[in-house]
Amino acid sequence: AFGGIAAGGSSDEDRYSIDLRSGDDFERFPSSIYAASREARFDNGRTNRIANAGLRASYVVNRKFKVNTTGGVEKNSNSSRGGRQSGVVWSVGGTWTPSLRTSFDANW
Repeated sequence: AFGGIAAGGSSDEDRYSIDLRSGDDFERFPSSIYAASREARFDNGRTNRIANAGLRASYVVNRKFKVNTTGGVEKNSNSSRGGRQSGVVWSVGGTWTPSLRTSFDANW
């Protein structure tokens, strides 16, 4: 998601993130609250920022199947392109775990 920010030169970067997850008492309905922020400053004076926050929640159907949802907000700015983008982000999907070492996720 952060690829292609600038070609060449050097940069200085700050990153922060937090992910608070529900504990064992919620094993049927695992959830988490997350937030992240990243700012990259380049020698050429350009600055790129991205920040997001949201909630992830799941419902464990059985040992092999889980339904997943995510909802939140995202804010991006890129001084090299003069643009800002903000908006709501969401996904709905599921996880199939056929064995202890294998799992497949599908989201829309």
